[in-house]
Amino acid sequence: MKRKRMGHSARVPASKGSSKLFLPYLGLAVLILAGVMVGALLAPGKTPGETSGLQLLSQELLSKAAASQGFLDLFCSSFFSTAVLLCAAFLFGLWAVGVVGVVLVALFKGAGIGLSMGYIYIHYGVSGFMICALFILPWALVTSFAIVVACREGLSFSVCIARAISPAESTHLWQLFRLYAMRFVVCFGLAALAALIEAGSTIAFSALFLS
Repeated sequence: MKRKRMGHSARVPASKGSSKLFLPYLGLAVLILAGVMVGALLAPGKTPGETSGLQLLSQELLSKAAASQGFLDLFCSSFFSTAVLLCAAFLFGLWAVGVVGVVLVALFKGAGIGLSMGYIYIHYGVSGFMICALFILPWALVTSFAIVVACREGLSFSVCIARAISPAESTHLWQLFRLYAMRFVVCFGLAALAALIEAGSTIAFSALFLS
């Protein structure tokens, strides 16, 4: 009986530890979803005659110019938009009080997706669902995953920096920084994969929605 109780009690902390590791990722994903909803709600406020980044996005995806653009140009444009947010998350992670900035990165990412999808729904009507499924969702899922991982690493390293300020706390910051940088290399690889998906889908499907 004692062995069974010890085994049962030993399994509980392990499950609690795994849930604690998963919760930050879940929380950041919820932040991105909240940003998507906020962005989608703000999109109807755009007037048809107003020149905005959303209209430029629509013109890039659904026009003859998009169909004629080279794959490399489309790839670089898509990769750059995600790389900027990844760099921001990386730099905020190097700051002892960068937690707020990391959270804002996740919200900004979600708001950008929501604004784009909301504008497309309003401007293209029912066909907007197909447009988002072809152009927005595949790219958004991969880039959102990269941002979630990057923000999670930024939060963790920011806490490590804050703890290192205390002389009583002994941390191997250099080893942690090397691991931190390697994980961001993976995030940039995911951003490159998302850019490949978006560029490929733009070239393959933009002709279907030419005006």
